[in-house]
Amino acid sequence: MKKKGFTLVELIAVMAILSIVLTTVYFIFNSYNKIYTNEYTDNTIETSGKVITEEISQNIKKASYASLSFNIESGNNINIFDSNGSNKIIKVNNLVKPLIYLEQDNSSCYLYAIVENGHKKELHKFTYVNNNSSIDNSISINVNDIVVRPQNNKSSFEITAQVSYKNKTNTYVTTASLRKRS
Repeated sequence: MKKKGFTLVELIAVMAILSIVLTTVYFIFNSYNKIYTNEYTDNTIETSGKVITEEISQNIKKASYASLSFNIESGNNINIFDSNGSNKIIKVNNLVKPLIYLEQDNSSCYLYAIVENGHKKELHKFTYVNNNSSIDNSISINVNDIVVRPQNNKSSFEITAQVSYKNKTNTYVTTASLRKRS
């Protein structure tokens, strides 16, 4: 009488082949996952860097006045003198550092500042319209540092943004000039 089924040797051979195939599939999946994670991190950093530098440079190009001079008072109040010499006070919660104050016309003014949100630094744009209190908009997260430096002619600025995500950091640099006053 013949017994139907597999011998122990056949079962061990199938299990060995199956474990080799599954191990190979695991290593392929794991390597693709690492590639995806690295690409995602690189894209996140690049997007943040471009958003920061483009946002600030586009508003510098539209502005007719810029100031890098700030008086920081207690309670995170930033005291700014506008192009007419008038005093403006903008309250910024969790301020890390102010970057640049811009005026586009007589009614629209902007202050860019780095603000701490939890354990992360973010770029915020404070819009000051018609002498009313400011409106706070978060522009970008993943900020390490941003520096705005005047160039030789003092109507051009270099914007340097250092952005990080996970364990990677990159630096983005651009320049922009104020529009000429009419």
